[in-house]
Amino acid sequence: MDLEYVISIHESGHVLAAYLLGIPIQFVSLDSNPPQTRYAQDLCEICISKRLMVILGGWAATEVMGLNRELWCKQMEGHDRDLQQAGHMVKEKWGEHSLTPIICATKRALVCLFCDKTCALKTLSFYLRKCRILTCSQIEEILLLFNLEPFAES
Repeated sequence: MDLEYVISIHESGHVLAAYLLGIPIQFVSLDSNPPQTRYAQDLCEICISKRLMVILGGWAATEVMGLNRELWCKQMEGHDRDLQQAGHMVKEKWGEHSLTPIICATKRALVCLFCDKTCALKTLSFYLRKCRILTCSQIEEILLLFNLEPFAES
C-alpha cells in the first residue's frame, strides 16, 4: 500500500467531515510538512462536538477504507497527533473519565457517516494526489459530483 494514498485518504477524511458539518475549508495540501487541511475559520471557534468530528475525520476515513493501521502507523504521525488533540479537548472539557466513551462514540458516528461515502473519499484522494493542493472551490466541485452538501443546522 502506498503511504501517500493513505495520507491522502486521511486528509480527505478531515475535508469531508468539515464540509458535511458546514465548516469552510481554505485548502488541503499534501505538499506541506506535515500534510494539512486548513480551515477558513479557527476550529477553536466551532463547537467541540464538530471539532472532534473534524479532528477524527482522518482516522474515520482510513478505517472506512479498510486501511490497516499497522501498515502505516510508524510513518503516519498525523493519526496519533489527531487522537492526542481530541483526547486533550475531551479531558479539558469533560474530564478524564469521559475520554474513552466520547472518543469511541465520535469515531463510531464518523464511520457511520462515511460508510456510504467511500467513492467521495477516493475521488478527493485521487485529485489531492494529482493536484497536490485542493482549494475550497475544487473541493466543493468534487463533492457536488456526489450530491453531497453540508448538513443543515437544526
